[in-house]
Amino acid sequence: MKPVSVLNQTDINEPRPSDVIRCYLDQGASLCGQRGLMAFIDHLDDFIIVFDSHGTIFYANPAVCDRLGYAVDEISCMHIEKLFPGLMKDLFAARFSASAAETTFMTTRDLMACDKNRIPVDIKISRGRWQGAEACISVSRDITARVHVEKALRESERRLSTLMSNLPGMAYRCKNNPDWTMEFVSKGCLELTGYRPDEFIDDRVVSWNGLMHPEDRHWVYKKVQETLSRQEFFRLVFRITTRNGEEKWVWEQGVGVYDPQGNVLALEGFITDVTEHQRAREQLHSENILLRSSMKNSYKFCGIVGRSKAMQKVFEMIMRAAESRANVIIYGESGTGKELTARAIHDMSERRNGRFVPVNCSAIPENLIESEFFGYKKGAFSGALGDKPGVLDLADGGTLFLDEVGEIDANLQVKLLRAIEGGGYTPVGGRRVRHPDVRIIAATHAHLKRLVDKHRIREDFFYRIHVIPITIPPLRERKEDLPLLILHFLKTFNGSGNESGLLSQHIMDELYAYDWPGNVRELQNVLQRYITLKKIDLPQTSPRSAHRACQDEGGFLLKPAEHCTLPQAMAGVEKQLIHKTLKHHRWHQGQTAAFLGISYRTLLRKIRQHGLQRHN
Repeated sequence: MKPVSVLNQTDINEPRPSDVIRCYLDQGASLCGQRGLMAFIDHLDDFIIVFDSHGTIFYANPAVCDRLGYAVDEISCMHIEKLFPGLMKDLFAARFSASAAETTFMTTRDLMACDKNRIPVDIKISRGRWQGAEACISVSRDITARVHVEKALRESERRLSTLMSNLPGMAYRCKNNPDWTMEFVSKGCLELTGYRPDEFIDDRVVSWNGLMHPEDRHWVYKKVQETLSRQEFFRLVFRITTRNGEEKWVWEQGVGVYDPQGNVLALEGFITDVTEHQRAREQLHSENILLRSSMKNSYKFCGIVGRSKAMQKVFEMIMRAAESRANVIIYGESGTGKELTARAIHDMSERRNGRFVPVNCSAIPENLIESEFFGYKKGAFSGALGDKPGVLDLADGGTLFLDEVGEIDANLQVKLLRAIEGGGYTPVGGRRVRHPDVRIIAATHAHLKRLVDKHRIREDFFYRIHVIPITIPPLRERKEDLPLLILHFLKTFNGSGNESGLLSQHIMDELYAYDWPGNVRELQNVLQRYITLKKIDLPQTSPRSAHRACQDEGGFLLKPAEHCTLPQAMAGVEKQLIHKTLKHHRWHQGQTAAFLGISYRTLLRKIRQHGLQRHN
């Protein structure tokens, strides 16, 4: 038989070296054929070793010498046990020898190199003849790569098994049928349901559908099927009944396994116990209902005094805002208690353990506003002697209260919007981007939508902060709360309510008749002066008559100078109006700004622009 006839067999793709060798040796190939065979063997990467029934090696191909580090003369007459420890014992146990009836022996073992390193191999030993004598022909193939892959796979399976065993819930794979028959369940099912994993498989003892509460079963199945039809994740909270009859709330997240045509083959997911969390939510809901009912009979809520219907609505909005994570915008005139409202929302929210950081946006100089918000690094500018955190750093994990948010310029709005939307910010002079976890509660006396129309507030910034609006009514619209507020402040300043008896009916009538442009803050100041000076000090004219005080006898507002341009006339009227209003309010700039409907910072800028000064 010629070598080419063996190598060109059509019934197999790759002839085994051991089969080729045994074919040559068994049929006594010619000398030329044997030389061709040896040339073939010498070029194989597999390890070819021929030995007799006693284990003495006759021949080893060059791959054995090259890979194991032996010289050719060392391999000759070496015992096979030196390369394959324990091999002869295994051959004897298998009743295999050069003259035995069994013609092949296959196993996997380590091949010992000269330096004692081990090479894992698949070995096949066949009977044959070598130079006229009976011999054993072994062909070994290096499986190091396969062993490493199998080892990595076993380690991966071990880690996955450890993870599944320690999950505080149960992972699963189930069929897409009405009973959701389980194909795999992790060990966490025992703690969750009281049933072992094997009791779930193929509904052997219990089905997952059978554990589900009867009232939840239909809507859960319907919701899952609707979600699977869109090939989306499903997340559900529902009830189950455990083996011992206990009712539990569980949270499930899962996804479908689909075939190429989009048909659902199975479901895979994770289920965990949320009973304590659900009960806590139910308790909180009950407490909120109780709190809402008690608020109607109380006059103080989180330090805010009021029993009027308008304030009851504010209290209700505070509670709803505290339950939410959304940003809040508080509208109200100066002195109505916008910061007190914002602090109440913070104190009742899940962020109560974080900081409440108030910022008056109208009081920060324009050249410092960026460093005030984002902080700066040492050496960022002249005078930066050390790192300084910004208000966003201070409010991380808590609440940032932006008072007079309408005064923030457009450039800062862009950077602030990026920071609160998750894009982060960089301190002045810094390189590292920071990502704060901050809830924004803003406040303003102006109507923000109008500022958007005037392009003073960016539309994207407006919609980011204008999520939950709360409007604080001015004191003139809730005068039924005046007695409660008076009693509260007198108790605060004196430690008791006895001083309230000193307010005569005449004084009370005067307080009721006043419009309170400074709202609750002005009332607080008036009562504090009353405690000290024993007299009520109110402006002689009310704000309602203030417009008349700014008009001449003809009913026209402040005549401009003759022979002037329109901008000059408008500037003159503005100067006169601001000056008269300042005089009317005794140069109280906060009350003046509130009366004119402008911000405190805008008023200061116009006072400097017109050169207005107080003359005693």
